[in-house]
Amino acid sequence: MNNHGFLIYILDDDNAVLEALSSLVRSVGMSVECFSSASAFFNDVNWSTCGCLILDVRMPEMSGLDVQRKLAELGEQIPIIFISGHGDIPMAVKAIKRYRDWETDRKSTRLNSSH
Repeated sequence: MNNHGFLIYILDDDNAVLEALSSLVRSVGMSVECFSSASAFFNDVNWSTCGCLILDVRMPEMSGLDVQRKLAELGEQIPIIFISGHGDIPMAVKAIKRYRDWETDRKSTRLNSSH
């Protein structure tokens, strides 16, 4: 792992994309862990490691938006960078709205617990 203790997770069902992105991330001195399926990611990810997730939107087992929803349900606060060869405006709006709703709920919970 790099000296910053930060890990980049990449979740994509396309091995060529995984190889290209992992090479790019490593070329700037960052550590990377790749997953080719959502189930592998959820089974093997180390939640105690600080990081972010580069996430493909369209995957066969579970879409990137479904992964985002499951992360929110689990209460995991990991920044997500969405990638897609098939993205469109409605999909992007949906992802942003889900993040906004999650962030609003998180802030509300934090305010309520401080009283």
